[in-house]
Amino acid sequence: MPRGQRPPGLSDLAYDERAKLSATGLDNEAVAFIVVGVVTPVTAVNFGVPSAPAISV
Repeated sequence: MPRGQRPPGLSDLAYDERAKLSATGLDNEAVAFIVVGVVTPVTAVNFGVPSAPAISV
């Protein structure tokens, strides 16, 4: 089925909700990557974890 085409038997409301759920999932995944890539190392440096990466500003 081509992208953006509704599956047969799926109402407009159900299609919209499915699209919103997909967008929310992608947004949550992006937030998780930011937390893992930025917040975690900065927190490790602030707590003095010996294996924390060296951060120079």
